[in-house]
Amino acid sequence: MVDKALSLYGDKDFDTFIDAVKGSYAASTQSQIFKGLRAAFNYYIKKYDKSLSNPFSSAAQESKAEIPESKRSKQAYRINEAMSIINAFATGEYATAGYEYHDMHYVRLVSFLFNTGCRIEDALALTWDCIGKDCIEFSKSYSKGIHKSTKNEKTRYFPLTDKLRDIIGDADGKKPTDLVFPAIKGGYINLNSWRRSYWSRIINALIRDGKVRKYLPPYHTRHTFISIQREDGVPDAVIAEWVESSESMIVKHYSDSQSEKYKPSVI
Repeated sequence: MVDKALSLYGDKDFDTFIDAVKGSYAASTQSQIFKGLRAAFNYYIKKYDKSLSNPFSSAAQESKAEIPESKRSKQAYRINEAMSIINAFATGEYATAGYEYHDMHYVRLVSFLFNTGCRIEDALALTWDCIGKDCIEFSKSYSKGIHKSTKNEKTRYFPLTDKLRDIIGDADGKKPTDLVFPAIKGGYINLNSWRRSYWSRIINALIRDGKVRKYLPPYHTRHTFISIQREDGVPDAVIAEWVESSESMIVKHYSDSQSEKYKPSVI
């Protein structure tokens, strides 16, 4: 959507571009376009020129205000289903003969998503200089060819457990700016293509074999992580900090829990 809007109106000045988008797209689509451009500009400003102002800030807020809040609950996989999904990628059991490694290449990404609850675009942007001694820094994202800040334009840190170290692997032979989760042919993963070619194929095969109840998009790895942490007793405030959300959103959308444990559960 962002690319299409830029191809149609990218030669115009900012005010004219904003008016053109508002006159051509529904409020929900406007919000996604302006949100993406706002984040991209903020990333550029932060990295290259702090004297600039973001022309899309007010437009993004106006479009957001027009969209009613979603009343859908956050659906999640059960822990045994998440384990089945990870195992399917790890073994390549649903790959075409001779292409098992293609599925296996992405098990690190899938396991990482289930075990951190991070937004997929944040995982795709991770480089090795984001992996610290005892924490992972989430400060950037990558979506539809655009590099930008995280959704809320904040930097957050996630505890680097032994399990996550095993999932991520080591940085031997890697440059600090190399991607932690590259596409099989190198470079950034195209999420739409990856979802069609890998995620959907494997989930549908697991449904056929009775190992997964229903299809949920890759983003629901985040919902799964949050639900599992709550069920395991991690306080809402801690989960909210881990996943860059608010405690009220955690309480509103996810299962309840009572006990007090402070390390992320692993799958």
